[in-house]
Amino acid sequence: MSENAENIEAINDFMHRASPATPAAAIAFNDWVTWYESTKPGMFSFWSDADLDHARNLRNAFNRANAVTAAQKQQVDAVIKGGVSLEQAKGEPDRRNASGDIVELPPGVVHQWWFWPTVALGVGVAGAIVVPSVVKLYLGAK
Repeated sequence: MSENAENIEAINDFMHRASPATPAAAIAFNDWVTWYESTKPGMFSFWSDADLDHARNLRNAFNRANAVTAAQKQQVDAVIKGGVSLEQAKGEPDRRNASGDIVELPPGVVHQWWFWPTVALGVGVAGAIVVPSVVKLYLGAK
């Protein structure tokens, strides 16, 4: 399991163990479930960095919505803004904005499972066509 997968699965576990305390938290939880189930990778795909960023922001939205009292809201906000981020734990620059959310990276190119085998097949076919011609030219030049 990749690091992104481990982190997203940990967030999913947290979200399913937490109890929504407010109607807004129930909506945020439903947003999580909808996103998670519609984004969950298949056998030959993976969780991207952009997926992890979005998952972290959905968790933050749930935690903010789940705070009932002013003191809880202040505590949640302090943790989201001031806690050690994943990037900081790795010795990388912090990517949180002023509200504490992760500045999401644009999604990378995600290929379907058949993409790389198709590329390999294309290279093989091209090689089978080009190499004999090159050999003939080389041998014919001697």
